[in-house]
Amino acid sequence: MKKDNQVKRIICGLVEEGWCDMLTIWKYQLKVQHEQVIKIPETADFLTVQIQDGVPVMWCLVDKDAVLIDVDVIMKWTGNDATDVKLGRYVNTFTMNGLVFHVFVK
Repeated sequence: MKKDNQVKRIICGLVEEGWCDMLTIWKYQLKVQHEQVIKIPETADFLTVQIQDGVPVMWCLVDKDAVLIDVDVIMKWTGNDATDVKLGRYVNTFTMNGLVFHVFVK
C-alpha cells in the first residue's frame, strides 16, 4: 500500500525515493574552524551556509525521525590546502570579516 507522504529528495547528489512522516528545515550553528562534527539525521539534504547574526549557520532539510549520525563539516579558507575535502560534498561559500570560507561535508 502506498503512503500519501512519499517524497523525492536529493541526498548527496543522488535522487532517491523515500518515505517520511515529516520533513522540516533545521539549522546548525557552525564554529569558524577547519573541521568539526555535528549530529544530523542521516538522510539530510544540505541546503546552504550563510551568516546569521554574525555566526555561520548551515540549513538542512531533514526527516526529524531519521537516525542521527556524525557528519564532518570541513571549512576551508581561500588559499588553504583543500586535499582533505576531495571526497566531501560542497555545500556553499560565505564571507565573514573580509575572509572567504568554503564549506564541505563528508
